[in-house]
Amino acid sequence: MNQLEFLNTEFLGNSVKSYLIFGSVLLLGLIFKSLISSYLRRLIYKIVGDKTNVDGKNEFDDLLKKPLNYFLLIIILYFAFDALSFPSSWGLAGSEEFGIKMVIEKGVSFLFITTIFWTLLRVIDYIGLRLKHKAEKTESKVDDQLIPFAIEIGKVLVVIFGLLIILGNVFDVDVTALAAGLGVGGVAVALASKESLENLLG
Repeated sequence: MNQLEFLNTEFLGNSVKSYLIFGSVLLLGLIFKSLISSYLRRLIYKIVGDKTNVDGKNEFDDLLKKPLNYFLLIIILYFAFDALSFPSSWGLAGSEEFGIKMVIEKGVSFLFITTIFWTLLRVIDYIGLRLKHKAEKTESKVDDQLIPFAIEIGKVLVVIFGLLIILGNVFDVDVTALAAGLGVGGVAVALASKESLENLLG
């Protein structure tokens, strides 16, 4: 009974039980992070991987290991710190008002979204490597020039989409008007570069 009462003892506005949950989640998360990262890489590789390339798995792991590790680390820290709360005596403003809580919440959202799109960019890099390997086996040199061009366009689109997601979810920007403006700008750029694209394809 005394031990159970000890778990309810509070330090800095949090009970001993909350600190134990925090420590347990953090410890277990760090222990299993590499295992989960390896499982996710295998899962994604089944979708975009090339089984005919012996070194393909190693290339894929090298590209995705770092972003996935950061992604999982953010999730682990989020769930670990979710067990704790700021002491009410500090009188901090809520997460809907500007202050420490809002900055932390927005920062976590920013890092979470960033790691997701970082992973997507690395997947595109791997797809580019796959296509380059296949292009090297063909006699035509056209695909050797078009593949890097297509990969860069794909990465630019992912970055733009990621920025829109960050602006909308983190900074509460109305991305509808912004997206419409980018659409008009994209049409203008496409028209301006029409002759260059025709020459490239020609």
